[in-house]
Amino acid sequence: MAAGSRFASRLARLAPTLKPLAPNDAERARGGGGTEIDRAPPMFAAPLFPPKAPAAAVPPSPPPNAAAAGSSFAAVESSTPPSAVGASLAVATASTPSSAGSSAAGPSFAAVESSTPSSAVGASLAVATASPPSSAVAGASLAAVAASPPSAAGSSLADLRARMEAILARTRSEPRREPPRVDVAELPFCVEDTPAGPLHVRTVRHGGEHRIGRFPVAPARRADADLLALLALDPRLATCDPARALYLDTETTGLGPGAGTVAFLVGLAWFDPGSSGAAPGLVVEQLLVRRLGEEGPVLARIAERLGRASMLVTFNGKSFDMPVLRTRFVMGRMAIPIEPPHFDLVHVARRLHKARGVGASLGAVEREVLGFVREDDVPSGEVSACYLHFLRTGDPRALLGVVDHNAWDVVSMAALVGLYGEPLEGTQLEAGDLVGVARTLKRAGSADLAFEVADAAVARGAGSDATRARAEIAKARGDKARALADFEALAESIDDAGVRLELAKLYEHHAKDVARALALVEAGTGEADAPRSRREARLRRKLEKQATRRLL
Repeated sequence: MAAGSRFASRLARLAPTLKPLAPNDAERARGGGGTEIDRAPPMFAAPLFPPKAPAAAVPPSPPPNAAAAGSSFAAVESSTPPSAVGASLAVATASTPSSAGSSAAGPSFAAVESSTPSSAVGASLAVATASPPSSAVAGASLAAVAASPPSAAGSSLADLRARMEAILARTRSEPRREPPRVDVAELPFCVEDTPAGPLHVRTVRHGGEHRIGRFPVAPARRADADLLALLALDPRLATCDPARALYLDTETTGLGPGAGTVAFLVGLAWFDPGSSGAAPGLVVEQLLVRRLGEEGPVLARIAERLGRASMLVTFNGKSFDMPVLRTRFVMGRMAIPIEPPHFDLVHVARRLHKARGVGASLGAVEREVLGFVREDDVPSGEVSACYLHFLRTGDPRALLGVVDHNAWDVVSMAALVGLYGEPLEGTQLEAGDLVGVARTLKRAGSADLAFEVADAAVARGAGSDATRARAEIAKARGDKARALADFEALAESIDDAGVRLELAKLYEHHAKDVARALALVEAGTGEADAPRSRREARLRRKLEKQATRRLL
């Protein structure tokens, strides 16, 4: 550590203990009359006021109405080695107001350490501690500000301003780019004048006979709301009218619901009541943000459609589409509309088609369940790139595939709602899907209906999965005889430790066949060692008691 740094550190520690000294105390200190200076550390043994040393600073005049004014203490220490680097140190300490409201100026001191003439001039350090401002308090402080060479901050700021002005001037000189046209043959969007501004919209109406794969969209209008509520595990949907459902899907500039993600294309669909003897049809409305900054009319139309809907249908909309739209409403300083009960198809598809291995992709559900394969479809990961290309070039052909992709999404949702909401007696779901329906109904608390669906799945040849589901549902309903029969049938056809565990429980508590229960436990039930040991010990005790009773 340099000499100046050591001096500053020790001086800062000793500052609170120093008493205010008057200038005439220096003579007493040189003459040996001072007692407190004699007891100071050796670092203060040097003369306090050398004859040739200039005054470090002038203490300020006492503030008016102050109870006490601090005096100053200055010490100058000269370094003798030529290689030492001197440093100027100024420490100013101001007092804080007393608890009684009066102000007292605390000790204020300045210590200046300078190098010998042969040494180089070092850096300057200034440390100042000031009391909080107050109208009734005037803290006395003393600080020595070291002189520094002129700073180039002003010239740097001027240079930065000049560069910014040059960039802005070059931007102003460029010709204004007209927004890309979307009301063309390749991209038939019409322009509607709305109170929020011009809205670019494309509307297509599909008749009730329109199909997605093997399934028409018309049954969605007559879907069973109670069944949809059970499959979605959401009782609120039971009071909704599927004929007034709003189907929604968004195409965005990113894959996360952050503040920078823009829903540039929003697909909406609903059933119209029909007119002039025409059957009700599915109306598909697509809203396009032609360029960034024109979201207001799109958001206003979405809020209007949500207000009219009885329920909202999306595919993964709870996790993605609706959070993105809520963020856009907030960023646009618009009120977030009240959302009706939300039927998210992705959760229902995962529960019902678990045996098929269908993931969270709507395209996979279309292919495996609806029998619909999209041709020349734009992958979801390339949607944002197509839109950005459209913004840069204005070429409407970049959005053709995206518009078709979005339209397929909303129409496929209607076909799925019609499939999931049709009566179970004539359902077109496969036998393996009925197993997922039965398990979901059991979770929803409808055990009787779940047993009927599981029984239908067994009758249609769904295999061991359906038998196991029926056994579990029968046990939950309290039908232990049916559950025992199904688990026994499973034990004969498959080797499953879980099945042996369920049989062991039923043999012990329902059939009272302790010996068979013990044999199953010894064969392995998949339990941890501690529970298995307790179960085995309990069964052995019961078996011994039965043997004792027979002997008696």
